[in-house]
Amino acid sequence: MPKNKFGGNKSKKGKNIVVKKELVDIEECEQIAQVIKVLGNKRFEVKCGDGKTRIGILRGSMKRNSWINRLDVVLIEAWEFEDKKCSILHKYSYEDYYELLSSKQFPENFVLEEDQDKELDDYNPFDINDSDDENSDSLDDPDIKKLVINIDEI
Repeated sequence: MPKNKFGGNKSKKGKNIVVKKELVDIEECEQIAQVIKVLGNKRFEVKCGDGKTRIGILRGSMKRNSWINRLDVVLIEAWEFEDKKCSILHKYSYEDYYELLSSKQFPENFVLEEDQDKELDDYNPFDINDSDDENSDSLDDPDIKKLVINIDEI
């Protein structure tokens, strides 16, 4: 019998071979940018390597293949006829980002933003502060005295 070259449903299950893709090089008209804000409709606000903030529009071949989120590092090409817009050509993965850092392809003045949700991280809804100072200050407020109801008056 001939060897099963194509295979059926069960023979294809164990063939999850991951092939590492090549790093996309930066050409002279392209720049590295970071997504600041997701605007919707495949449009993003990006901070470019030259210090400008542009509206990045996802190119057609990437629309259905990749998801771009806030703080992702992307490769863009600025439009010649409109300086405030650019095309997003490629999204770099985390491994590619660190490879770009090690090869020093980032501009010297380009600083990546980090996720600044520390205010939400410090908030604890179960944190109870039972100091007497807060209670005494709150009753001294004239607006709060009006809200205090005396049971004898009812």
